[in-house]
Amino acid sequence: MNDVQPRVAVVVGANLGLGAALLRQLAAAGWSTAAIGRAPALGELAREVATRCIVGDATDPHAMVEAVGTIEAELGPPALVIYNAHRVVLAPAMELTPEVFTSSWQATCLGAFVTAQAVLPGMLARGTGTLVFVGATASMRGGVRSAAFASAKFALRGLAQSLARELAPRGIHVAHVVLDGLIASARTHARFAAADDACMDPDAVARTFMMVIDQPRDTWTHELDLRRCDDRFF
Repeated sequence: MNDVQPRVAVVVGANLGLGAALLRQLAAAGWSTAAIGRAPALGELAREVATRCIVGDATDPHAMVEAVGTIEAELGPPALVIYNAHRVVLAPAMELTPEVFTSSWQATCLGAFVTAQAVLPGMLARGTGTLVFVGATASMRGGVRSAAFASAKFALRGLAQSLARELAPRGIHVAHVVLDGLIASARTHARFAAADDACMDPDAVARTFMMVIDQPRDTWTHELDLRRCDDRFF
């Protein structure tokens, strides 16, 4: 009799694009999966992917501890957490209010910190675990109308780098993956009028994530950037 339990993976901020692709590939690789996010997005996701969906606000410490506790009770302790939540705010700097500026940072960076604090006690106790933070073009360079989003993504990258240095000696792999381009999805097409051949395929992106999360400790990737072959560099 095989008593080995499947490893548990959690995607925070899962959606019908990259989030769904990650959950499908993780399940195909034998992981038990769960998604944490807002109710509307999870409702769409549940119709497409077989995963445990938990409604929760990543910026709320109590809600995240409760969500992680539910996952531990039902599936087991998370061995992998991917933070994909964010709020894209594109507006001229002088038209931003402090409230809108703060909301982008809260969803994009504060939520990542809160999520890490919710899952790290268990990972540290076990001496193993993986945290992956999803970056963007805005993680590397600020653009016109992206003062709120770029500053939040820069902050997320700094958080990932600091956690990687702090936690690697204790067995925790922290990686930051820069998606330097748009991910094909219905939402992307609607918001940016981008055709599929101008976007990255979410399944292809998810395959790269799968490579990162199963690396041996002597060859950990801490930052990786992905873009289309026909896109400009830097």
